[in-house]
Amino acid sequence: MDTLPPGKRLHVLLIDDDPLVLRALERALALRHEVTAIGTGVDIAPFFERSQLYDAVLCDFSLWVSGTFGSSPALLRRWPALAPRMALLTGDPHNKRVTDFANETNVRLVGKPIGVAALLRLVDELAANAAAGRN
Repeated sequence: MDTLPPGKRLHVLLIDDDPLVLRALERALALRHEVTAIGTGVDIAPFFERSQLYDAVLCDFSLWVSGTFGSSPALLRRWPALAPRMALLTGDPHNKRVTDFANETNVRLVGKPIGVAALLRLVDELAANAAAGRN
């Protein structure tokens, strides 16, 4: 897989309902990227409407499947360009429900906690996927 040029600041949409996790991930990503971080209680649709502005989207799995943002399969049908640039973060990556969902939607699944180097590499890979889909 191609990687992005070193030093390129990407635009990342980060979604998590745990304020401590959200802040920690935001701080780590902000070392190299522009980050839009949102928690619960925010209408996600305007952010997804502008999903082409984001090189990578990281979302907490439980928020994605809980119905907080509506039906997750419906969201992917409405914004299909999200899938290659999106990863769902979960504290239970081996749970059958979690893996089944990831397999059905082709959305990447990533376990939490995640180290800073792995997080930055993940964002680079998601952005490269998105860029490849645009070509």
